[in-house]
Amino acid sequence: MATADAVIHLTSDFYEYAVQVKKKEESIESIKKWVLLKIERDFNNKILIEEVQKEVRPDYERQKTFFSGKF
Repeated sequence: MATADAVIHLTSDFYEYAVQVKKKEESIESIKKWVLLKIERDFNNKILIEEVQKEVRPDYERQKTFFSGKF
């Protein structure tokens, strides 16, 4: 279940939507810290099947790169 949850987060617009919601009440720096930690947790702690990690790695890298910059 955790793997499926993480895959959806990494392959959909989940993070973009979460940022838009959080922007109403939190600073950009706070949101950036949260989203980068969540991306790492989703990929490294929730996806325990090596084949799935390989498949999702490009999405993980894309999300990480995007949210590491200015948004």
